[in-house]
Amino acid sequence: MKNKKLNLIGELLNAEHSKSQKTKISEIITNDPNYMKELMGWFFSNDTRMCQRASWPLLDICIKSPKILKPYLPKMVKHLDDKSIHDAVIRNTLRIFDEIDVPHELEGLLFEKCCAYILNPSRAIAIRAFGITIAVKISSLYPELSEEMNLILDEIAEYPVSPALKVRIRRGKKLLQKKIKN
Repeated sequence: MKNKKLNLIGELLNAEHSKSQKTKISEIITNDPNYMKELMGWFFSNDTRMCQRASWPLLDICIKSPKILKPYLPKMVKHLDDKSIHDAVIRNTLRIFDEIDVPHELEGLLFEKCCAYILNPSRAIAIRAFGITIAVKISSLYPELSEEMNLILDEIAEYPVSPALKVRIRRGKKLLQKKIKN
C-alpha cells in the first residue's frame, strides 16, 4: 500500500493533462499533504512533460492550503534559473507568487528574476505580465525599488506591447505613484 501511495501522483500526472485531472490532484493533496512531496519531486524533475503537468495543480493547492507549499517556495524561485524549464512552468510558478505574500527572504531574488522577464521582449506575454505584477508588489514595499520599478515600466511602455501588458503597466504605475508620493 505504501508503494501505491508514493506513485499515485505520478500516475495521475502521466494519465492525462486536463482541468479535471488538475483538480483531482490538488484535492488529493489538500486532503492529504503527504502527497505533496511526490508532486514537488515531479515539479523539480528533469522530465519536461511531468514538470509542466506538476506545475498546474500548484496554484489550486496554494490557494486552498498555502502552508503546504511554503517549504518549497525558495526552491521554486531557484528553479526559475533552470534554462530548460517550459514557459508553462515559469508562468504557473509566477502565478503562485502573484497570489501569495512573497516571503521577505525571497523578495530580492524574485524581484530580479521578474525584472529580467519583464525586460525580455522574447518572453511570453503571460510571463511578462505576471512579472510586472509581482515586481510592482515587491517594489511597492520599498521606496528605492518603487522608483526603479517605475523607470522599468516607463522603459517597456515606450515599445509596442500587448494589451495585457499595457493594463499591467498602467495598474503598476498607478500603485507605484501612490507609494512614491507617500
